[in-house]
Amino acid sequence: MSTQKTLGRLKSGEEVVDREVSHIHAGAEEFIFEALARIESRKFPRFKETIDLGRVIGRSNRVSTGPGDEIVFAQRVNRPGLSRFVKNREPEPTTMITVKLHRLSDTQYELRTAYIGEAGVAEPWDEDAKSDSIPFWSAHALCWGYEPVVPGTETVDCPW
Repeated sequence: MSTQKTLGRLKSGEEVVDREVSHIHAGAEEFIFEALARIESRKFPRFKETIDLGRVIGRSNRVSTGPGDEIVFAQRVNRPGLSRFVKNREPEPTTMITVKLHRLSDTQYELRTAYIGEAGVAEPWDEDAKSDSIPFWSAHALCWGYEPVVPGTETVDCPW
């Protein structure tokens, strides 16, 4: 029996537990139960789903970027690589929450991450990165100051 914290159940009935080192982003925790209840697993071994809750639930820290934006890179806490940040932007209102789930058994999934906003693509350093990772993250960034970063990792040099 799992000792992980139960977060709720999927619409398809499976229990969802948090991972040992939680990746539930600030603001998402209060909407996880509602979002999970709307998801059918289709028995996928792992998947990411964006749920529109039909009302503004917060602000998305990931925004599109352009030529006038001040870009930096830094390592987020509990992440192995550098993420792209924008310093001169603010998070934008959204009705969406995104969750990523991995199946542990026929009756249980583990929440790998949950955040306010639409799904993006894996960052270039991520094990799930594909050919669209660098183009996507070259045009998007996380708003600086809204995600904890490892001190001393900030750089203006693109790591990819």
